[in-house]
Amino acid sequence: MEKLGPIPNLEQIKQRIRDNVCPYCGSEDREYNEVEIDAKEARQITSCGKCGNHWTDVYIFYKVILSDAPEGQEFRVRMTESDPANLYSER
Repeated sequence: MEKLGPIPNLEQIKQRIRDNVCPYCGSEDREYNEVEIDAKEARQITSCGKCGNHWTDVYIFYKVILSDAPEGQEFRVRMTESDPANLYSER
């Protein structure tokens, strides 16, 4: 599929990402590949069915909920260079 047009300006890209549409052309026709997960993040290559461009969505790990603990204890993750998976309790 032929890629259409130039890359939009930064503000258009930001708005399209917020709207969960193709950051290149604004189409809702997205095709998702499998999610690849490692210890810190998950990545998913996504392509546009309209313009043919592709990008990678990156999801950052930030919270663990202990479902079987009293009151569903939550731990959030602070990513720092010295300790990339520093867990701390919200309570």
